[in-house]
Amino acid sequence: MIAPPERLKLLENSGGAKKSRALTNKNLLTGGLEMKVLIIEDSEDFLKSAKRLITRVLKHEMIETEPTKSVEQAIELIRTHADADIILLDMNYDGYHDNNKADGCKVASQLTEEECKKIVCMSGTPKCYEKYLRPLGVKHFGGKTGFDACLAGTCKCE
Repeated sequence: MIAPPERLKLLENSGGAKKSRALTNKNLLTGGLEMKVLIIEDSEDFLKSAKRLITRVLKHEMIETEPTKSVEQAIELIRTHADADIILLDMNYDGYHDNNKADGCKVASQLTEEECKKIVCMSGTPKCYEKYLRPLGVKHFGGKTGFDACLAGTCKCE
């Protein structure tokens, strides 16, 4: 698995192939290319890496937040930033993995269907959460190193 900073370097040095595809394809989540992105994530290092990818490579706006440490904080951020087009939702803050007790599943279960449609599931194993999140309206499962395809409109989700 490629770590986010290394993935950023690969995308920046790819000769623009991904960037040009993003400019010609409609985004699968919003129907457009300029998006406001909210990240619900507990790792400060990952937030910094993701910000570089989102703002420099994909040319989207990122809503500035601190690392998220609880389900309650995640829900508050989502409701406070209702103008976000995309919510990158980390699945684990408290140690639950691969089941409906994961933090991201708890968050999604308390959101509206419209809010859930904005979610891109971020996890090292995003497919593990599909059976819990799809019924709530989540359609994108990009993982920690593959969420950029969902943002660029080049993913194969759904």
